[in-house]
This record gives sequence, structure tokens and C-alpha cells, in this order.
Amino acid sequence: MERLRRSIIFVILAILSIQLTYASYQWSRQDDPSLLISGYEKKMSALPKGGKLNKKPWSGDYWATYRGGISYRWLHKTNKVKYKFEDPSKLTQNQIRGLSPAEKFDLYKGDSNWTLTKLERDRTQVMSNKKIERWWGLCHAWAPATILYDSPNMIQVKGKHGHIIPFYASDMKALLTYNLHLFGGQTKTYFMGSRCNVSLPWYLKLLTLDLLSEDQYLSMVRDENCNDMDPGAVHLAFSNLLGLKKLGFVMDKTRGSEIWNQGIYAFKSTVEKTSKKRKLTWRGLKVIGKVHKIRTRVTWVNEIRHTMKRVSPDNGLRTLTYKYEIYTDNTGDIIGGKWLQKIRPDFFWRIEDPGIHSMMVGLGDLYTKSIADISQGPKRIRTRPELFNLFKRTAKQVRNSQTFIRNTRQLIASRKSQRQEYYKELKGYYLKNYKMLMQKYR
Repeated sequence: MERLRRSIIFVILAILSIQLTYASYQWSRQDDPSLLISGYEKKMSALPKGGKLNKKPWSGDYWATYRGGISYRWLHKTNKVKYKFEDPSKLTQNQIRGLSPAEKFDLYKGDSNWTLTKLERDRTQVMSNKKIERWWGLCHAWAPATILYDSPNMIQVKGKHGHIIPFYASDMKALLTYNLHLFGGQTKTYFMGSRCNVSLPWYLKLLTLDLLSEDQYLSMVRDENCNDMDPGAVHLAFSNLLGLKKLGFVMDKTRGSEIWNQGIYAFKSTVEKTSKKRKLTWRGLKVIGKVHKIRTRVTWVNEIRHTMKRVSPDNGLRTLTYKYEIYTDNTGDIIGGKWLQKIRPDFFWRIEDPGIHSMMVGLGDLYTKSIADISQGPKRIRTRPELFNLFKRTAKQVRNSQTFIRNTRQLIASRKSQRQEYYKELKGYYLKNYKMLMQKYR
């Protein structure tokens, strides 16, 4: 009977152990790393402490809504927003130069109705007297565009009706950004976290100034989304996407109702302290594991002013530091964490390249031209006559090189013989006139 009782207890403990192990890997529905990363590594010892993308993202403007988005005449000296449309047949070269990115694209396609420009004005409602928040813009498309596309340079092309149109670097960035915007929810999107849509943003200001405790703040807000992402999931995103997979993603780096999407380029983590194995309470569970105190520096892409030519991507790179704890279980897997500061990201997301939208036909050709100086296309195949001429030139160069080497060797041998003869004559003269030289130079 006693043996049976012990067996039952053993089975129950085994089941509880299995359930505990299983439960320890259950993230909240918005913090699950698998929402953002497919097939991710979770063992801390196997994760890199730093990483960056293979190419630096470019930066640019987020094309604010209150300025009319990409209908904004950024190079124009006056009347940048509420301008009247010009007659395409009467445009001067100087006027074309100052058009908005949307107008230039319409002109390039020969669209005298300015369809894209009007669409953008309707979207932004910039011609109305409606109050428009200054943080509204195309950052939801600009941020992934900085990662998906190479940095464009200025180009000059001929439009459908013969206009010579200069597309500057900022014009191209605007069109690439708008191309992603047009796809909207049609793009394949991976999203982790949730938006903290605080109706009273001064709570966050009080929290940042330490005039409000985090418990007080959360009790006032009463919104679980404002807890933001679990730092364990955040660390897994940095180390897997940037460190292992070299995949760029976007973060909303601010907590609150305003959304500021920024592309992420690199991260560098430092483990400042690791505890010994102990019992941890995590999401109401008792887990045997370790606590790791982490400091992570993140390099992200900030907005810059409009430019005519391509500029160094370093101009838009900024850094910020996150401090948090990571919890690992008995096997070394990351199972969660705790923030050690009030500054933290709201959510992470990334998209796959959707291609060129049907409204932006022609943009692909412009983009290809704008990166022609940095893109590496397929090598040109030479013709048989070209190969024969190349062989003849190479053979001639080889013969000339051999002649030069042979002549050089002969010259060296000749000079060596001359030096030996000179030293022999000098020695004979010295021995013959030894007494006279000693008396003269004594």
C-alpha cells in the first residue's frame, strides 16, 4: 500500500513538473516572440550579445500629414502646401525642379490631372481647416522603407511628354515610402507587442519625472497594453533578428498615444550581473532559474532633413539604452524578464517587401536608376572577338613584362661586374701607394 502511495505521489509530481515546464514557455498573447520571429533561438548561451544588419538603413523625412504628405513642395521657397496646380505644358525647368514628389511622379507618367497628388491631398485633408496633429505622417511606411530599399541617389529622367524631371534623393524616398503606404494591410506583417493608447499623456510625463510611481501610473491607466513588451521577448527579438538572422524591423520607441516608428539597425548587450540558480516567481509560477541584469544599446534610424543627393546613413543613426532583467529557466532558456527603467519600446513589427503597387507603375525603373551606382547587377558576357582582343592585349603585356624583367636582370649583372672591377682597381691603387697615402693623411 505504501509503495502504491509513493508511486502515485511520484506520478503526480512528474505531471506537475511537466506542466510547470510547459507553462514556463507560455508568453502573453501579445508578447509571444513567434509572432515576430519564425523559428527563434531561446537558449541564452546560444544567442549573440550584439548584431547589426548587413547594410545601414538610410534616413529621411516622415512626410508629415499637416504638410500634405508627399504633396509637400519641400524644395519650393514659398507656398509649399496649399499651392495651385500648374499647366504641365507651361512648366519651366526651374518650376519642375521645385515640384513635390507626387507632382513629379504625375508629370513623369504624363498625368495632367495630377491624380497621385490629389489623392495625397485628399488623404491628408491638408486643404481643409481641420486641425492635424504634427506627429501624424507616413512613418508607418517610411520606417520599413529605410530597411527594405537601398539608399536612392538623385537622377534626371525624361517624362512621357518630354519634360526633363529631376528626382532628388528625398523625392525618391518619398515615392518608395508612399508605395508601401498604398499596400496598407495587404503586406505580410509580423507584429509583437501592443499599442499603449493613453488618453491622458501627462501620466507618462509624471512617470518619467518620478512624480508618479509605476504602480500609481498603472492603476490610473488600467490598461495592460501600457505595461509594454516583456523584456525577455524584447531581448529575443534583438538577438535573433539582428544577431542571427540579420533581419531589420521597426519599433515604436515611445510609450503613449503617439506612435513614432523607427527602423532598428544594431544592438549591443552587456550582461552586468548573473545570479545563482534560485526559485523565481514568474507569471505566478515557481521556476528554478537565474536572473541576468542586462544593459542593451540599440542603434535606430531618426528622421533627417530633405536632401538633393544621397547622404551617409550615419547622419540619421541614433542610440538609446535599455536596462532590464532576463529570467532563464533550469535549461538556460529565456522565459521572461523585468524592466529596470521607465523608458521602453511599445511594440516591434516588420513586413515583407510587397513589390510595386499598381498605382506606382514606373517607380521600379526610377528606383533601379537611382541605385545604379551602388547595385551589383549580373556581369556582362563578352563576345568572342572581345575575348580574342583581350587575349592579345594580355599576351602583349606579358611579353613586355618578360622583356622588362630580362633587361633589368642584365642591367643588374652589368652593374655588379662594373662595381667589382672598380673595387679591384681601387684596392690595387691603395696597395701601390700605401706609404704615400699614409704620409699625406696622417
